[in-house]
Amino acid sequence: MNSIKIISVITLIIISATACNQSNGNKIILKTKTAQPQTLPTFLIYGELAPAGYVEDKDSITTKKFGFGLKRIADCEVTSELIDSVKKINTKNNVIMKAKYGNDWKKKFEEQSKLKIAIPEI
Repeated sequence: MNSIKIISVITLIIISATACNQSNGNKIILKTKTAQPQTLPTFLIYGELAPAGYVEDKDSITTKKFGFGLKRIADCEVTSELIDSVKKINTKNNVIMKAKYGNDWKKKFEEQSKLKIAIPEI
């Protein structure tokens, strides 16, 4: 009889210890690295609309196939601050494109897409 009481007490202790750990949040949670969605380098453009035969932001399906995007942020009226910001962003994105596709990535794009590309400040 004594051994049944001892086993019962031990079982209760194990059950209550397990329940306490769960209610206190003392579980170990392993964090796994999840894949971050990759964003495409996006070149900023401004000024007059490009002539026929030049890529524009409306051509996003074409540019995405080649690993970049275009976004028109202003028309003809621009400030020097805007131009400086665009230059920094476009230069950074140009470095990314060169590292990924080579120094002649623009030429490759033009040959394959049959569209000219004009990106300010690169």
